Amino acid sequence: KGLVPAVPGDVLGFGVARTHVNGRVADGQRLAPTRPAVQGSEYAAEVYYSIHPAEWLEMRPNVQFVHHPGGYSQADDVTILG
Repeated sequence: KGLVPAVPGDVLGFGVARTHVNGRVADGQRLAPTRPAVQGSEYAAEVYYSIHPAEWLEMRPNVQFVHHPGGYSQADDVTILG
């Protein structure tokens, strides 16, 4: 909070997360002969900056990055602007 002194109530945030598919689901996916890929872990990160230009309005632009979306290591990484 308070990153820019001239902007009261501003916030800079950063988050990182990992989601892992249950091992039993992955075992079942390995047994399916038509299954193209087995799910594992997905990694996500986000950076945002929040400001209040008016008391009733909050703006929070952000950038998110997802590595191995859906837990598929073959999937391309994704970058999202919000």
